[in-house]
Amino acid sequence: MATLVVSGALTSCIGDLDFESAADTNDPDINQPFDPNQMYTKCYASLIMEGNDGNADFDIDDGGKSCLLRNIYNLECLGTDESICWWTDGGLVNVCYNQSTPGDQVLKFMYYRSMSNITYCNHYLNDESCKNLGETKYAEVRWIRAFNYYVLANEFGNVPFLTKISGEAAPRATQAEMYDWLISEFTECEKNLMEAAPKKDSDKERYGRVDKAAAWLMLSRLYLNGKVWKATVEDFDYEAALQQSKAYAKKVLDAGYKLSDETSTVTDKQSGVMCTYTGYDKLFMADNGSSSAYVEAVLPLLQDAEKTRGWGGTLFFMAAHAGADQETVTGLDRGNVDGWRGMRVRRQLVEKFTNTPEAWEGKTSKEIREVAGDDRALFWAKNHTVRIAHNDRDESFDQGLIITKFSNRRSDGEMYSTTGVDGDFFLLRAAEAYLNYAEAEARLAGGTLAAGSEGAKCMDALRARAHCKKTMSTYTLNDILDERAREFYCEGYRRTDLIRFGQFGGNDATYAWDWKGGVEAGQAFPATRNLYPIPESELLANPNLKQNEGYN
Repeated sequence: MATLVVSGALTSCIGDLDFESAADTNDPDINQPFDPNQMYTKCYASLIMEGNDGNADFDIDDGGKSCLLRNIYNLECLGTDESICWWTDGGLVNVCYNQSTPGDQVLKFMYYRSMSNITYCNHYLNDESCKNLGETKYAEVRWIRAFNYYVLANEFGNVPFLTKISGEAAPRATQAEMYDWLISEFTECEKNLMEAAPKKDSDKERYGRVDKAAAWLMLSRLYLNGKVWKATVEDFDYEAALQQSKAYAKKVLDAGYKLSDETSTVTDKQSGVMCTYTGYDKLFMADNGSSSAYVEAVLPLLQDAEKTRGWGGTLFFMAAHAGADQETVTGLDRGNVDGWRGMRVRRQLVEKFTNTPEAWEGKTSKEIREVAGDDRALFWAKNHTVRIAHNDRDESFDQGLIITKFSNRRSDGEMYSTTGVDGDFFLLRAAEAYLNYAEAEARLAGGTLAAGSEGAKCMDALRARAHCKKTMSTYTLNDILDERAREFYCEGYRRTDLIRFGQFGGNDATYAWDWKGGVEAGQAFPATRNLYPIPESELLANPNLKQNEGYN
């Protein structure tokens, strides 16, 4: 990317980040010599942790709000047909209603987290002592930096770009420029990454580290979204990009990564209850790194009740969707997880599983799965209504079903931790490769996958894993979009998917969901809201940045 300057500074974020406080919590002090191994570990931890002791790496009222995963969820799920939250702090409701403003703090949390993570990576990549740890670890940190840039550019479009630390204001890079750099960076770092292969958590040396498949899957994702990122480039060859997306998705699957599809029946040692867990269930349970689910984890982010406790990682996904009374799909409690009474799902997500969502009201998660005909229908509807009539108070939590997808229970029946949560978060999993391949092939074929095609076989495999009772042989692009909702709901994919399918912002986006645009029946909003506004504090601090269209 010849036009993109590759050095710069975090002049705005560095001013706001409390690095002196971070040093006090045993985080690497970026102003002092540091231990290379500590910085390497920090780069990984920054993907799922607030800081080394539960406090944030930057000044914020609640450390949990600073976690990258939590912010990905907020910006990718809350403004879509998936989930909604009544919490009024930080501009979350604005996100839910597609009415974000440059002053909303939740946008600053994502912006600062991504930029602080990039700073850690830049220090590692520009320190000679870190290079002594070897080219593989060096390539891993390049991948982590690129992933943070992907997140930042995907949400905000134009970003301050830097690969070194200096005292000058960071130059601005457009989303189209970042696309080119990310394609190049993931391609280059892949050469020195570990060989691609599924790994159990008993493999202490390799589990939880970036391998070649992580680079391939990000390349597949980027190429699939190329028409969005390169929308301003008239001669962009989207057909060639789709071919690349297919090719990289296939590389992931050829490397041995596959769907978690083993069903197990065990006796829960705490309750004595006989429990059956499907392959899909196991992806989101406390022992997912040691169970048969490991085969799907292209990149697991590590969580441990004793060693990596925090408020924004796996715990957030379990607790934010929970109240006081709901049970898991096997009829047990969630496993030492309090309910935060925040997130619920909108009617349109439930309708991906049933044409009569109100018929589920009053049912437990176990009862819902029995009638849904799809293992992925993990909802709790007892004392909840499908309709969300209001979203501005604690009582709103009872409006909208809640999910039971994430659990601190163990699929082997052993006792769960009583001090925290243990489930790793699968940031990248093989299901995406199946769906990317299917979508790319459908687009290349004019919008439909023929029965027996390789793309249709990918769709068939996903639906077979979920034990779907409804059979299909051909698939349209809309079928694929719906399948992505069923597979990935509340994992941080949906906004990007809806934008790529032309069903988020703009008058041509005919798909309406409850409270879209801030009204219960749903209404269109401008296509300019396909990007979030740059936080106003960043515009004031860095004159090279420009506000996104529609927010001036």
